Amino acid sequence: MTIDPQEDPMAFWEDFYRTKRTSSSGRATAALQRIAEGLQPGRALDLGASHGDDVIWLAMQGRQARGCDISDTAVTRARARATALGLGQQAQFERCDLSVAFPRASSI
Repeated sequence: MTIDPQEDPMAFWEDFYRTKRTSSSGRATAALQRIAEGLQPGRALDLGASHGDDVIWLAMQGRQARGCDISDTAVTRARARATALGLGQQAQFERCDLSVAFPRASSI
């Protein structure tokens, strides 16, 4: 994927999620599963959460997980999936532009 450095990042990712990546895989990444399976439940933060697959998987494993993404479309979809799975409290999502600020630690 080629990214034009002159393009607004929020506009780029909104277009990406509206037109190119319109659905979730429904699976957490293999690397996350391998690393996190043996850890005690706790809190997790996913920067660039996309459709929330990793955050939702972490919540299903007993963790409090928060996902952040620059795209409102991605965040809306991730929230809807978490809510539909009954994980609205354990898996939370927010829109954030990491070039401006990171999420506050108290929000996790």
